[in-house]
Amino acid sequence: MDFDELSGLSIILPTITGAIAYDKLNGALRKLSAVIFFTIILQPLAHALAYKGINNMWLFHLHTWVETTILSLIFIEILNSWRRLFAQFTLVTFLLFSIYNLIKFEHIFEFNSNQHFVAGITLLLLILSFYFQLFVEAKVENLEKHPYFILNSSLLIYFAGTLFLFIFGKYAVMEYVPSDSANYWHLHSAFNIILNLGYTLTLWMGVKKLT
Repeated sequence: MDFDELSGLSIILPTITGAIAYDKLNGALRKLSAVIFFTIILQPLAHALAYKGINNMWLFHLHTWVETTILSLIFIEILNSWRRLFAQFTLVTFLLFSIYNLIKFEHIFEFNSNQHFVAGITLLLLILSFYFQLFVEAKVENLEKHPYFILNSSLLIYFAGTLFLFIFGKYAVMEYVPSDSANYWHLHSAFNIILNLGYTLTLWMGVKKLT
């Protein structure tokens, strides 16, 4: 088993945790479980279609739609004051852009690079809003035991890292140094493993906090 295969299998950990703990989770963490369940269903389907030579780009569009929407709904739930309104605004903006992008730029059977980029920016803005709320309210004493802090930290590493790869990787690695293009995907796999470990810890800490 290589590193990229291990990255793909890492989704199993939060899936099992979410399935076992689902009844004990609050609304926000149940939404997180929904993202994880959706991902583990789409992942083998995408591989199966690719193996058969069938275009699977529409699955990437679908995953970005669903993942960004549900994660934004989590932020709408955990943010307050103007930050909640900001989260609602960014979600609507993302959805409208996704529709426009689908009509004008990227066909359903093309890779959704524009949509993926806007989704990353959207979630990074919401993550920063959450950190700002933590700083302003100063209610959390042990951040390492707070499930939403763990979640946001995992999301920050993943989306900031993959956004950097998206912007610079294509030009710095895949075009100028084609022989090192595998490193691009290895880095993405590393970020994906970190995200899934963060999801697992978030759900586990969420159960502990609520019981």
